[in-house]
Amino acid sequence: MLLAATWTAYAIPPVRGEVTEITGSSSASVVEVVGTSTVQSDFGQVNVPLTAQNPPATSRAQLDRVGPDGQTTAAGQAVALFVQPDLGALGPPNDVGLDLGAFSDDAFTGWIVQGTANETRTIVTSGNNLGGNLIVGPVISSRGRVVLSGALIITASDLAKDLSGVEAGLKVRVVMRRAGEAATMLLDGEVTVSGGPNGAVTVSQATGAFAGMFLPVIDFANAVPDLPLVKALLFIGMNLPYNYDTGAGGEFDLDLSVSSRLVSTPGGTGAAAVFGLPQDGFGSVLQRIKKDDRGRQLEALIAQHVDTTGAAYAGGESAVGSAATNLFPLCGAVGPGATGLLLAGCFLIVAGRRRRRRAAPRTM
Repeated sequence: MLLAATWTAYAIPPVRGEVTEITGSSSASVVEVVGTSTVQSDFGQVNVPLTAQNPPATSRAQLDRVGPDGQTTAAGQAVALFVQPDLGALGPPNDVGLDLGAFSDDAFTGWIVQGTANETRTIVTSGNNLGGNLIVGPVISSRGRVVLSGALIITASDLAKDLSGVEAGLKVRVVMRRAGEAATMLLDGEVTVSGGPNGAVTVSQATGAFAGMFLPVIDFANAVPDLPLVKALLFIGMNLPYNYDTGAGGEFDLDLSVSSRLVSTPGGTGAAAVFGLPQDGFGSVLQRIKKDDRGRQLEALIAQHVDTTGAAYAGGESAVGSAATNLFPLCGAVGPGATGLLLAGCFLIVAGRRRRRRAAPRTM
């Protein structure tokens, strides 16, 4: 997920900004439910610099439901990641990623899987000296954007399965904070896909930044052998713009928060959400349950339509939402001849972090 800001100062003295501190956190949780009761849960959380001195902050949670015969009948897992961005790189920096998956093949196990990643950047703006005096206070109109690359997926082993209660959702927020002032919400959006009777899957919620967008749920019926129902909402470099004002000679924070939540029900249903990471969670879940590669085939199918790492859209191409043209230069260096101010700091749901450890499964 990319948050880029181009600032134009409406004053003759140039104004510059500097990222003085970057902190972040991640959390992941998996809860097994039977009916309305929690059977077991797993939770992981990392906070930089409170519980870890330096990034990456990688949180993992994983649970398996194992039957009396020793076979895994249901599984859920989550990975949430915050990494230190490379502000000096020519390309957009990597910041946060999410990879969640759940599936139940028995008649009683349900899952609630959640992942959250946060990043806070402290930014100081300053005016140039003019005749020995520091010029402060010009208004700076800023444009920013968040770029999403990933997918929300609902699956079932039966095309006519009642999917009521199954859902996958994403929430994105960007908040600006100044000392002594109320926080300003710059971007707030939430989207949820939900299941219904007879294999139906629809966008049940699209608020804030997602309101009014064309959000088609794509039907991949029978595209994966032995997994007949696959329906997905794809985010193919989706661009979410926002605007804000600040001034020179000040300090403020930009907070990015990205979270996802899955709910799956018993009897052959599942859900997945992956943003900014290579697909792995749902494929791993199905591999443990089904002992075959149908989950990996699903990942290959989704990869034909969207690069969940975001790397394919680093040049600014966008197929959903408003166009993200010229996105790449917004995160690079500014030459001495550039006008106004470019803050070389962007948020990106991780592109290209391909090596991750897997947590050991839990049984009961």
